[in-house]
Formats: sequence, C-alpha cells, structure tokens
Amino acid sequence: MGQDLRLYKPFIGRQLIDCVDTIKLVARIHHLSVNVLDPANGISSNIDVNPNRLNVWLDDGSHVKKFTVG
Repeated sequence: MGQDLRLYKPFIGRQLIDCVDTIKLVARIHHLSVNVLDPANGISSNIDVNPNRLNVWLDDGSHVKKFTVG
C-alpha cells in the first residue's frame, strides 16, 4: 500500500534532486500524486487535504525531511 510511509524511509536525508524520480515512481505505483513542500521557496504546510497525495517535506538545504499523506 502506498500509504505505508516506511516505503519512503530510505529517501530521508537525501537531496531531493538525487531521488525525486524514484519517489515519483513509487508513489505512482501506489496511485499517489507527489507534492513537494520546500521552505526555501516559501511553501507552507497549510494545504488542502487529499488522501491520494504524498507530501514530501524538505529542509532548508533541499534534503528530504519527512513524508506525509493527505
């Protein structure tokens, strides 16, 4: 199931640019769209909830910090 966030644990701490294609592939296999939340670009966590969206949260250095669904 794509909402099992353990699937994405290996990407935490990596630069998004190095793993974005694989993240998108895993999400697509599990029928999820991908939404990147990047504080460096002023993107906040105040977004609408969508159970079919994988949110990829980045730190200020564009490293993957965490994943949420919704």
